[in-house]
Amino acid sequence: MASRVAQPQKSLHGVQILRGVAALAVLLHHVLEESAIFFQPQTLPEPLVIAGASGVDLFFVISGFIMLYTCEGRFGQPGAAGDFLLRRLIRIVPLYWLCTLAVLALALTGAFYKAKIITAGATFNSLFFLPTDHLLLGVGWTLQYEMYFYLIFAGCLSLGTAGLTIFALPLTLSIMIVIGQFLPAGPAQVFFSNPIALEFSFGIWLAYLYSRDLLPKINPWLAVFLGCAGIAIGAIFAPSDGTSGLAPQLRFLAWGVPALMIVYAGLSVGRVSSRAGRLLPLLGNASYSIYLTHAIVMTSYAKLIKTESFSHYLPPLAWMAVAVAVALAIGIATYKLVEQPANNWLKSRWRAQGGAVAA
Repeated sequence: MASRVAQPQKSLHGVQILRGVAALAVLLHHVLEESAIFFQPQTLPEPLVIAGASGVDLFFVISGFIMLYTCEGRFGQPGAAGDFLLRRLIRIVPLYWLCTLAVLALALTGAFYKAKIITAGATFNSLFFLPTDHLLLGVGWTLQYEMYFYLIFAGCLSLGTAGLTIFALPLTLSIMIVIGQFLPAGPAQVFFSNPIALEFSFGIWLAYLYSRDLLPKINPWLAVFLGCAGIAIGAIFAPSDGTSGLAPQLRFLAWGVPALMIVYAGLSVGRVSSRAGRLLPLLGNASYSIYLTHAIVMTSYAKLIKTESFSHYLPPLAWMAVAVAVALAIGIATYKLVEQPANNWLKSRWRAQGGAVAA
């Protein structure tokens, strides 16, 4: 079978833009959730509120794609698994810990997060990506799945090849989903039995075929249309899990497959020279910071609009627009001032210690 290892990697401008799209979708989802107070006693249509939660599914497919695409040449190499995991920790942990500890500090003041149950166990599990009923940073549940995927992928890096991984990784996830059905009721049972983890497999399958030019030729605009239509149909007709998204048993198909179509379309997007073309990659670069920090911004937003003296200053749509703008501004500032410098410093320290940071 043809190998891609010696070939230069193609640009992924479209995939990077889609990271920003995914973060923006989740942000809009949470803004709509928190803004329900403006529309009482009526309620916003549930499909409209939950559709943005599909940004998480888009993130998972992108993550699976990027991990295989950027690491394919390292399968079976000594130290590849440890190198991969350390790079992922450098990328994920510092900002996540900072935001989690910020939530903890705000909760301890008593002014915010009054409903959160703060215990040593919940704090430990939150910081170390372990299943818990009392997660401090709500969006951290997706990072638990990211770390879970990274561990399995690292095992594949150490022992296998890319060809083996596209079978071994989804098989391992499937076995864990079955095992999860028999675990005692609790957060571990909920975590391992959720088939949403299979969406990472969609990404690695896409990367494997893409890197070998084996993907079927589909018009990118048609793929985008099918993907967006699939997300909308899922939001309207599939059973939901409240306003947080679709029920887990169908979500990985109802939103995972449409997310796969959208990422497929993103592979055909080159560098865009317009002003928007410069802004969209910035949102992609800052997507992790936007994703983490917007959860804290939403808490402040919810508190503000529930305050009688503030809620009438602006019409509802203006409040919602302000919330989106502030969350994006804080996310981008966090990326520029915290995430990027911290990652660069940690990588430079690792290089000084003899680590090999992949491109």
